[in-house]
Amino acid sequence: MPFLDSQIYLTIITAIICVFAVMPFIERRIWWIRAFDFVRIQGFILAILLVLSAPFFLGVLTTVDYVMLALIAACLVLQAYYLFPYTRWHTKEVADFNETDCQSRFTLMLSNVLMKNDHYSALVDLVNKQQPDVLVCMETNQAWHEALQELTSDYPHRISQPNERMYGMHVFSKFPLSDVQVNHLVQDFVPSVHACIDIDGNQVLAHFMHPAPPSPSENEESTERDAELLALARKLKDMTEPLLMAGDLNDVPWSKPLRAFKRISGLLDVRVGRCYLNTFHASLPFLRWPLDHVFVSRHFHLKSLKRHRLIGSDHFSVTVELVLITDKSLSNKRKSNFKDKQYADEVMHEQNISKEDVPA
Repeated sequence: MPFLDSQIYLTIITAIICVFAVMPFIERRIWWIRAFDFVRIQGFILAILLVLSAPFFLGVLTTVDYVMLALIAACLVLQAYYLFPYTRWHTKEVADFNETDCQSRFTLMLSNVLMKNDHYSALVDLVNKQQPDVLVCMETNQAWHEALQELTSDYPHRISQPNERMYGMHVFSKFPLSDVQVNHLVQDFVPSVHACIDIDGNQVLAHFMHPAPPSPSENEESTERDAELLALARKLKDMTEPLLMAGDLNDVPWSKPLRAFKRISGLLDVRVGRCYLNTFHASLPFLRWPLDHVFVSRHFHLKSLKRHRLIGSDHFSVTVELVLITDKSLSNKRKSNFKDKQYADEVMHEQNISKEDVPA
């Protein structure tokens, strides 16, 4: 009987592991299917634990046991394929800082404050400690807008877009901002901020976004989020200027939309070759995903990438120190294909958005 029970348990857990590994490949944008994009790390860990523990609760292996273990191993390899780029053993997409090529440097901080969080001073203290040159706050409402006024003396250039639907955004900059545009590309309560940052005389085109996630309380499908990201990718495709895109994208870097975003835009992920940098959920260690992102063009090197706990928020704050390098011949290496373009066009068409809707 114990043998029979152990085989039943193995079958159930194997089925769960297989679901975690296979569901992301289903070409549907409904929220509960897309939720499986987020749990690759958890699926990978679960598969490892099962492989390591199997010898202790299985007796003499049967044909069924071998089949189950083979399926687990296959899922383990599949998950590792998508997760491996975000480990230190993979080649870095954004090169490490090189003193000889330094033109100018700046620090960017991303903070999803959690709108209902009233620990306003915690963020102010963190900003004062880290001293970022550019601060992007998300989920800011009017109460946060008033609390953040304490920072205005250090940040003369500001963009304020508070709202009460958890998609407010504030940008604070020590560098001059020009060509500022605030757009609502897909949903009228979800702003995106587009601006040119003058960093020591060098113009960097920056895009800060916080699209709504697919969830039963937000959007039934991921189409709105995906369309916003892919429209931006199409806009950036032919640009040769230094580019920066950052924000809480409510998506993970190994998902189909973000992989297509990278290939189409040619932007690089600062995580690749370094770490997962899981930023959500800050209070649940076993349910964490990398939701806050920084993508840059090949004009940048990376000096540091750090995560900071923000009291009261469900996100960690992130600081990234970037270095603009002097080599003017650099251009983005794009690897997009016809399928990426077709996929982007399909999603954008459903939301009636084109690359022309995105500020240059």
